[in-house]
Amino acid sequence: MIDALSKGDFNYNPFGGLSDDESFRVIVPNRHVDQIIADIDNSAKQVIELVGKKGRGKTTHLKYIRSLIGTGDLFELSKRENFRNELLSGPRELLFIDSIHHLPLLDRLKLYKLVDKLVITTHISRAFEYSFSGVKYKGYRFGGVNKDQLQLVLQRRMELAMSNTILPKISEKDIDKLLSIYGDDFRSILKFLYQKYSDL
Repeated sequence: MIDALSKGDFNYNPFGGLSDDESFRVIVPNRHVDQIIADIDNSAKQVIELVGKKGRGKTTHLKYIRSLIGTGDLFELSKRENFRNELLSGPRELLFIDSIHHLPLLDRLKLYKLVDKLVITTHISRAFEYSFSGVKYKGYRFGGVNKDQLQLVLQRRMELAMSNTILPKISEKDIDKLLSIYGDDFRSILKFLYQKYSDL
């Protein structure tokens, strides 16, 4: 797959999990990021949904956008159990929620009305829910990576993990092979590479 990767070249496996700060250093921002930030900055009350399949970068982009905005609480619902009371405790100006589907429907409907600007990730659009709640929304579809993005993100990950100055190159043939097997599912690509190079 990727030629000449050896243990001595890296401080850790570059294809494993990264901290948020490290993720922001390797991210290739989605083309919607500037518009999403503009939507957050305007005065209209609305839900902003980042929608797409698993492994397409929704959570990373949600955190990245929040870091650029610099305000608003973030709830990662897949990592918490006792969040309901805190979420529904009262009105808020801005809130970021990852994996909104972990919140029951009736609680979601309440939340849409409580928060002025709600930015969420979801696997499927919840347009009917917003309409039912009488809340405006904007949806942004997130696909995975294309060839150029994948090559750049993998190169940046290896660069971040390097212990020397010679950065291995990823060939176009390697990128094409990964995309032919996994499509645009970036999470599955990373999982495969992490396991393949588990000795790094």
